[in-house]
Amino acid sequence: MAIVPFRISGPAASQDLEGRLFQICGLVIKIRQHPNAGLRCMGDSTEPAPPSIPDSAADVSSLATPACTGSAGPAPPGTSAGPLGSAAKSQSNAAAAILWPGDDDEDDKDNSSVPGGTGSPVACPLHGPAPDSKLGKVGLVVWQCGFVLSDLLLRHPPWGTWAGIRVLDLGSGTGLVGIALALSAAQVVLTDLPHILPLMRQNVEANCMGRCAAGPPTVAEHVWGDAGSAASLGPQPDLITASDVLYEPRYYPALISSLELLCAPHTLVYIAWKKRHVEEEGFVPLAEARGFAVQVVPEHMLSDEYQGGMYVVLRLCRLDPMSLG
Repeated sequence: MAIVPFRISGPAASQDLEGRLFQICGLVIKIRQHPNAGLRCMGDSTEPAPPSIPDSAADVSSLATPACTGSAGPAPPGTSAGPLGSAAKSQSNAAAAILWPGDDDEDDKDNSSVPGGTGSPVACPLHGPAPDSKLGKVGLVVWQCGFVLSDLLLRHPPWGTWAGIRVLDLGSGTGLVGIALALSAAQVVLTDLPHILPLMRQNVEANCMGRCAAGPPTVAEHVWGDAGSAASLGPQPDLITASDVLYEPRYYPALISSLELLCAPHTLVYIAWKKRHVEEEGFVPLAEARGFAVQVVPEHMLSDEYQGGMYVVLRLCRLDPMSLG
């Protein structure tokens, strides 16, 4: 199967595939999706066959291309994190994918989902997504912000390396971001709502068995703002990641509550989002009001195809309460 540029748009750029193959910064990642999960929840058992892509982590590994070079970043975990440094713009495309979704697909994302992250739809009684066809693919397919964030972090690792770095991914959906970091030697925990986890586990098994220096990612349930599930996620991470989680402003307080529960003093948070409506701008002042410093990652650090202002990556850290007086 040929790999085409991820920036492809138009009729071919569909998310309605059961399987997709991504190249991100030298990594080859196979992602299974459930674009028709909403229909299945309504009783339609028709499930199209996945395209012919590698069936195992070994098969995927054989397709790998040379890794990109990351730039050095702030001091190691436990020390103060300095400001974002400048980085040279990539001179070549850092990634490719099979049928990367177009903007029209992304704009179908519904605003009726519950807190839990990148596409966490309302659960139906059978522990699947809500029967609405739009909600059916939220969290169960890859959104472009997943690529934007993965590519940024692999090209510009905050500590210069991923070895020994603990990462917690909120609203992981298909698991793309966390899988990419785990393949780069990070220790990763992927989180989302219960009905998303089986798909996430499939993708971890397809990509990470025997390929991750720190072991495959842990898959765990977490509802934003829930102290109990936050406490069960283990030690506070060095990095928290989240992609495309700002499309529903009413859940910002719960998301920030999770960040408060999960962040250690040295923890960095990276959130990638696509501008869809003006209400999204309210996340930054809300986070600042609750004790977080927020920076916008310079646009030139994003992949060329995602510059222009439509896609934004925020970097946050908790302020020391003593410094606030």
